[in-house]
Order: sequence, then C-alpha cells, then structure tokens
Amino acid sequence: LKSKKVTEIELGVQSMCDDVLLANKRGHTAADVQRAVDLIREYDFSLGLQMMVGLLGDSMEKSLYTAKKLIELSPDFVRIYPTLVFRDTDLYDEYVAGRYAPLTLEQAAQTCAPLVRLFEQASIKIIRLGLLVTEDEAKENLVAGPYHPRFREIVYDIIEKDSPRCI
Repeated sequence: LKSKKVTEIELGVQSMCDDVLLANKRGHTAADVQRAVDLIREYDFSLGLQMMVGLLGDSMEKSLYTAKKLIELSPDFVRIYPTLVFRDTDLYDEYVAGRYAPLTLEQAAQTCAPLVRLFEQASIKIIRLGLLVTEDEAKENLVAGPYHPRFREIVYDIIEKDSPRCI
C-alpha cells in the first residue's frame, strides 16, 4: 500500500463486542481489529474507524463500550452509522422474520449523542454521523431503520439541549 502512495486506511469495525460481530456475520473479532490497527500504525498510515449502533444484539451499553475501545485505539477519525435495513441482505431476512427491529430515529440519535461527546472529549474527529444514501438507493433498497439526511443535526440538537449554557 505504501508503494501505491496510500496514506489512509479505514476499518469497518462496527462493534468491539464479539457477540454482536458474530450475530451480524461481520467476519472478524475485536482481537482482529486490534491486530489490524497495530499493523496500520506500524506502517504509519492515517487510521479511520467505523462503528454502527443498533446492530442485531447491540445495546446502549455495548455501543458505549465500543466507542471507548475505539478511543483506546487512537484513530485519526471515526464514522458512526445507525444500522439500516437494506433489501436482499441477511439483516433484511432477520427483519422480515421478526428477529430484528431497527432503532427508531429518536433512539438512534439518543444512542449517538453520548458517543459523540466521548469522541469529542478525546479530540477524535467524527467525519460522518449517519449514512449517506442517495434518493434512488433509499427508494429502491432501504426498507427500515433510522435514516435521515440530516441525522448529524438531529444528534447535535440533542447534545445542545442536554448541555448547560453559559451566559
């Protein structure tokens, strides 16, 4: 990668809870993430980490745990996505069978607000909060979940309301 002038690597970590990773067939463990981060740092790449909230088997506590573990890995930036259900995926099958219920928009925003605070307190830049989906993709394939084109604004509105103002 260095010979190809790559400077940045982003990992779709999604969760640092092995039970959540297994339930969602992510194909890696938290230990795999640690090994990958160690290698990325050894070769001095910029590091981005992605996490998802509301996965099958996830909870507020597990999302907070994941955020704290990601902070320990000292990424240069993160992306935080609420889980969405797209047609023709394993999660779609779980949703249709009634074994998975996505977060509501309010639940997703309430889950992300404390995560944002944690990353900001650790001075880790959040470059995306919420998935960017084209209008066509949303119409054709998005079945359920807390999608909103201004999800970041919704989360920051919650943070603003919860933060005391200095006058």
